[in-house]
Amino acid sequence: MNHLNYFMPYGSKEEGNEDHLTRAFLVLLRFVPLAHVTFLDIIREFQDRSEADKIIPPLSGLITEDADFATQVQTQIDGTGRLISVIISDEHMDRKVEVKRSERKARYDGVITYRPNWIIVIENKLSSGNIWDEQLNPSIKPGAEAEIVIDSKAISIKWRDIIEKMSSLLECELITGAEAKLMDDFFQHVDSKYPFLNPFTSFGICKDNEYLLKRRCHAIMEVIKLGRVEYHRGWKSAIRLDSGSAREIALSPKMISNGEWEVILEMYPGDTISQARELFDKISKEDFLNLQHVGWNLQPCLHFSYIGTGLHGASTCLSIKDYIEYWITHKEEIKQYQLDDCGFMRIFNKLLSDNMISKDDAAPLEKHFVQSKREFLNLCPGISVNFKWSMNDAIRLDKDGNFEKEVANRIKQACTTWQQRFF
Repeated sequence: MNHLNYFMPYGSKEEGNEDHLTRAFLVLLRFVPLAHVTFLDIIREFQDRSEADKIIPPLSGLITEDADFATQVQTQIDGTGRLISVIISDEHMDRKVEVKRSERKARYDGVITYRPNWIIVIENKLSSGNIWDEQLNPSIKPGAEAEIVIDSKAISIKWRDIIEKMSSLLECELITGAEAKLMDDFFQHVDSKYPFLNPFTSFGICKDNEYLLKRRCHAIMEVIKLGRVEYHRGWKSAIRLDSGSAREIALSPKMISNGEWEVILEMYPGDTISQARELFDKISKEDFLNLQHVGWNLQPCLHFSYIGTGLHGASTCLSIKDYIEYWITHKEEIKQYQLDDCGFMRIFNKLLSDNMISKDDAAPLEKHFVQSKREFLNLCPGISVNFKWSMNDAIRLDKDGNFEKEVANRIKQACTTWQQRFF
């Protein structure tokens, strides 16, 4: 059975073998048409720069029937049309290679045939230092020499360029559903087994691509090893913790304008009743408020929830100092409230008189907890805690190899003010 059948992976090759990467890439091209289109665009760009005699057309101009994909085939090339030889590696080849017919018994990493006019032969090398020129030369089946024209210019492509361009398909939401999931799985496969091929090993080479910036932030969270890094549905990737007042810590880019962006570290201690009780039991008010003098932004984050789902965030009128002082002295009010006939108004009026909520909160609270007939609400006085790095600072720190340490130190700086320690 063809190993490009999605359900027929290699069973005998060790993890990290370059053949697994080739197979994953060809599966992606086979099942995601826009990935296939992007790959051909990269080839055409190279051909245009190298002033090739003939340039491969876009996918729409190639296929008169389904393209034929094959991997790890030991055969002689048969068919008709123009053959181009492509090498994909960590870096571009530092030399020009003239492609010509070979008499060797060749095994091809990948072959894509577009009948009747084009054939692409692919060689994959994890390191450009391991490229053997003869591997770029195809073996042509006797009798087919007159039917196949070999393009003499080898096409050298970097894995980083492929991943960068294909990631833009996700960033711009040009693919969705199963295709988007398959592409994201491919990127995760590269992250796990071939991280040195990634175009997001530092912020400086992410080229203002939001998807790559997100992947770089995800990688940093993995490196500092505070807990498992998971995607929070409806939010973003975050470090998930099993204890403490803050159970999720997120690092993510925020696109501003004109190519500018920043990186934000954020956490929300006190996000549930139990976390809020622990927070205001342990918080050092003075140390916490002093975070504002070293770059942290602190804001009240009072919200109401029901069975683990946040339903409404209140418009708190108090300063962060007054907010903290209030909950330190009113810890007994951090609890679940049963909503009998007059329960809603009693809670609402108390919080309103204490400037903990505003009149604008009345309608949404009534909708969520009165009109819905929910039997209780959870009162969760959390706090929004975040730190921002400008684009230039993030690039500089990452280039110097200091950004991961900086993030870890900032997390420690904030969390120790409420006695949550990881180090």
